[in-house]
Amino acid sequence: MLTVVSGRILVIDDDPDWGLIVRKILGPAGNEVVTATSGSDGLALLKREQFDIVIVDIILPDALGIDLIPRIHADHPDTAIYVLSGHSAAYSAASALQQGAERYIDKSIEPDALREMVEHTLERRRLLRSLHAERERYEQLVANAPIGVFTIDARTLQFSFANRFLLELTGYTSEELLGHTPLEFIRSEDSELLKERLRARIDGSVLPSGDKVTYSFKKKDGSTIIMQVETHLVEENGERFIEGTARDATLEVRISQLQQTVISVGQSILASGEIDRILQSVLDAIVEQSGFQRAVATLYDLSSPNPEEGEAYKTLAAGLSDDDLESLQSGGAMTATERRMAFAERFRMGDAYYIPHDRTPWSPDLGLSGSVSFDGWDPDDFLFIPLRGSEGIIGHISIDDPVDRAAPTVDTLKPVVALANLAALAVERTYRFSQ
Repeated sequence: MLTVVSGRILVIDDDPDWGLIVRKILGPAGNEVVTATSGSDGLALLKREQFDIVIVDIILPDALGIDLIPRIHADHPDTAIYVLSGHSAAYSAASALQQGAERYIDKSIEPDALREMVEHTLERRRLLRSLHAERERYEQLVANAPIGVFTIDARTLQFSFANRFLLELTGYTSEELLGHTPLEFIRSEDSELLKERLRARIDGSVLPSGDKVTYSFKKKDGSTIIMQVETHLVEENGERFIEGTARDATLEVRISQLQQTVISVGQSILASGEIDRILQSVLDAIVEQSGFQRAVATLYDLSSPNPEEGEAYKTLAAGLSDDDLESLQSGGAMTATERRMAFAERFRMGDAYYIPHDRTPWSPDLGLSGSVSFDGWDPDDFLFIPLRGSEGIIGHISIDDPVDRAAPTVDTLKPVVALANLAALAVERTYRFSQ
């Protein structure tokens, strides 16, 4: 059942009476009927105003109606065109339809037939506009979705679409990504898995519902992120393509890996009887698994009644060059006063302490500048993880140069804190056994 839809209709006919007849037939339904008595007048009206339907006479004083069809259709593709004739002519009808007209009508058409024809056209146009608006809304949602969305041509296996979020996440432009295969951006260790999954999709193999796979993806800046990808095969208008979503799962995967490291390294360090080995194992695990390129452990004098107030007597590092380590050691360790300032409540981030470069409470010469800078992290920022013993802090670990270009958070630091706590327990126990 059709709903009552009204529209704007332009009648181009040198017979003004026909325009009045059309207005009388279609006006009561709410349609606005505008008339023009020549082709030039009709085209001028179309330049100034929007119409849903144009009814054009096949013969006009200054043009043939059939010649106007392609011009109207080119400038107003959403406007329906009816060609009008005073008599039936099969050749003219066929020619008009070939040129892009929607209907060919005779002036002797019954009023009810014309009304029904116009209602059908207006309703169809309304539905098409609605679908077009819905598609535009969908495309806008996809383009701006807070998750990566992409399509891959099933024939060439090249990216054919990537939304803005995916481009910003990876750092590439559309020109740098589209027309290239995903294999060009995946780390070699994941290539076979990706090939297998692409073949399975194209062959129509049934994969588990909600099947998600992680790949190591090379960003434009040379760093790597772990993408969690979900895909499905789409067939549309004879074309086949793989449509998928991708999200950055780097932190989740790294935290999971680090949690496993805490378990394995924890067992090792608790069984160790060497303080240096305990601390070095923790530092190596942090650099290899936590997303920080450099880590330095400073152990305070455990022979002091209050180690936190004592001198620093041991420093170990991971991820530093020999020159960096020499430079760090020549600068001297933090004093007890500086440590108290570092562990102030205002710098606390969970069980860690983060001190922005513009809020450091000590001399700017303290420490070794990092090499990584991005929004949320400065090379001169400090991040400390205390080594908490049974009766207080017995040392600290300083970490630097985050590899993911993401500022640390309480959650991302939890596994590192767990490692530091295990190290403190093992160091303290080893020291006591050695006395």
